[in-house]
Amino acid sequence: MSKHSLKWYHPKIIITIIGGIALIWLFLFGILNKESKQELLEKYGRYEIATIQKKIRMNRGKEKVLYLFYVDGKEYKGSRLYYKSYGSVEPGYQFQIIYFPKDPTINQLLYDKRVKD
Repeated sequence: MSKHSLKWYHPKIIITIIGGIALIWLFLFGILNKESKQELLEKYGRYEIATIQKKIRMNRGKEKVLYLFYVDGKEYKGSRLYYKSYGSVEPGYQFQIIYFPKDPTINQLLYDKRVKD
Protein backbone atom coordinates (compact mmCIF):
# COMPACT_ATOMS: atom_id res chain seq x y z
CA MET A 1 0.00 0.00 0.00
CA SER A 2 1.47 3.35 -0.99
CA LYS A 3 1.53 6.26 1.36
CA HIS A 4 -0.70 8.22 -1.11
CA SER A 5 -3.62 5.77 -1.15
CA LEU A 6 -6.81 7.06 0.42
CA LYS A 7 -8.63 5.34 3.25
CA TRP A 8 -12.42 5.01 2.99
CA TYR A 9 -12.83 7.49 5.82
CA HIS A 10 -10.74 10.18 4.09
CA PRO A 11 -12.67 13.52 3.95
CA LYS A 12 -12.64 13.61 0.12
CA ILE A 13 -14.21 10.16 -0.08
CA ILE A 14 -16.81 10.98 2.57
CA ILE A 15 -17.74 14.21 0.75
CA THR A 16 -18.05 12.29 -2.54
CA ILE A 17 -20.31 9.69 -0.91
CA ILE A 18 -22.50 12.35 0.72
CA GLY A 19 -22.69 14.26 -2.58
CA GLY A 20 -23.74 11.08 -4.42
CA ILE A 21 -26.43 10.33 -1.86
CA ALA A 22 -27.70 13.93 -2.12
CA LEU A 23 -27.92 13.68 -5.93
CA ILE A 24 -29.84 10.41 -5.72
CA TRP A 25 -32.22 11.93 -3.15
CA LEU A 26 -32.83 15.00 -5.33
CA PHE A 27 -33.50 12.81 -8.36
CA LEU A 28 -35.99 10.65 -6.46
CA PHE A 29 -37.64 13.71 -4.92
CA GLY A 30 -38.12 15.17 -8.40
CA ILE A 31 -39.79 12.00 -9.64
CA LEU A 32 -42.06 11.71 -6.59
CA ASN A 33 -42.93 15.41 -6.73
CA LYS A 34 -43.95 15.12 -10.37
CA GLU A 35 -46.13 12.12 -9.61
CA SER A 36 -47.78 13.92 -6.72
CA LYS A 37 -48.59 16.91 -8.97
CA GLN A 38 -50.23 14.54 -11.45
CA GLU A 39 -52.19 12.97 -8.59
CA LEU A 40 -53.35 16.41 -7.42
CA LEU A 41 -54.65 17.18 -10.91
CA GLU A 42 -56.40 13.82 -11.21
CA LYS A 43 -58.00 14.08 -7.77
CA TYR A 44 -58.83 17.80 -7.43
CA GLY A 45 -58.30 19.28 -10.89
CA ARG A 46 -60.63 21.84 -12.42
CA TYR A 47 -60.85 22.80 -16.05
CA GLU A 48 -60.33 26.13 -17.75
CA ILE A 49 -59.55 27.37 -21.26
CA ALA A 50 -56.02 28.43 -22.17
CA THR A 51 -54.84 30.37 -25.20
CA ILE A 52 -51.58 29.45 -26.90
CA GLN A 53 -49.23 32.45 -26.85
CA LYS A 54 -46.32 31.07 -28.83
CA LYS A 55 -44.23 28.05 -29.77
CA ILE A 56 -40.55 28.01 -28.94
CA ARG A 57 -38.06 25.84 -30.82
CA MET A 58 -35.75 24.01 -28.48
CA ASN A 59 -32.75 21.80 -29.11
CA ARG A 60 -33.00 18.57 -31.11
CA GLY A 61 -36.15 19.63 -32.92
CA LYS A 62 -38.33 19.80 -29.82
CA GLU A 63 -40.83 22.59 -29.35
CA LYS A 64 -42.51 24.03 -26.30
CA VAL A 65 -45.80 25.92 -26.25
CA LEU A 66 -46.46 28.80 -23.89
CA TYR A 67 -50.07 29.37 -22.87
CA LEU A 68 -52.12 31.77 -20.80
CA PHE A 69 -55.26 31.19 -18.74
CA TYR A 70 -57.31 32.90 -16.05
CA VAL A 71 -58.64 31.66 -12.72
CA ASP A 72 -60.87 34.01 -10.70
CA GLY A 73 -59.71 36.93 -12.84
CA LYS A 74 -56.01 36.28 -12.19
CA GLU A 75 -53.66 35.53 -15.09
CA TYR A 76 -51.55 32.37 -15.08
CA LYS A 77 -48.98 31.12 -17.54
CA GLY A 78 -47.94 27.61 -18.36
CA SER A 79 -45.79 25.67 -20.78
CA ARG A 80 -45.68 22.16 -22.14
CA LEU A 81 -43.57 20.25 -24.63
CA TYR A 82 -45.18 19.90 -28.03
CA TYR A 83 -44.83 16.95 -30.39
CA LYS A 84 -46.16 16.93 -33.95
CA SER A 85 -48.25 13.87 -33.09
CA TYR A 86 -50.43 16.22 -31.00
CA GLY A 87 -51.69 17.87 -34.19
CA SER A 88 -51.61 21.48 -35.28
CA VAL A 89 -50.95 24.04 -32.55
CA GLU A 90 -50.57 27.73 -33.36
CA PRO A 91 -50.67 30.97 -31.36
CA GLY A 92 -54.28 31.93 -30.71
CA TYR A 93 -55.53 28.33 -30.59
CA GLN A 94 -57.42 27.46 -27.42
CA PHE A 95 -57.29 24.25 -25.41
CA GLN A 96 -58.67 23.03 -22.14
CA ILE A 97 -56.24 22.82 -19.28
CA ILE A 98 -56.57 21.12 -15.95
CA TYR A 99 -55.29 22.99 -12.89
CA PHE A 100 -55.08 22.53 -9.13
CA PRO A 101 -57.50 25.06 -7.54
CA LYS A 102 -55.30 25.81 -4.51
CA ASP A 103 -52.30 26.50 -6.75
CA PRO A 104 -53.15 27.11 -10.43
CA THR A 105 -49.44 27.16 -11.28
CA ILE A 106 -49.85 23.38 -11.13
CA ASN A 107 -51.53 22.82 -14.47
CA GLN A 108 -51.39 20.83 -17.66
CA LEU A 109 -52.45 21.68 -21.20
CA LEU A 110 -54.71 19.03 -22.72
CA TYR A 111 -53.73 18.76 -26.38
CA ASP A 112 -56.63 16.44 -27.13
CA LYS A 113 -59.18 19.02 -25.88
CA ARG A 114 -58.96 21.83 -28.43
CA VAL A 115 -61.68 24.46 -28.14
CA LYS A 116 -62.81 25.48 -31.60
CA ASP A 117 -64.80 28.61 -32.48
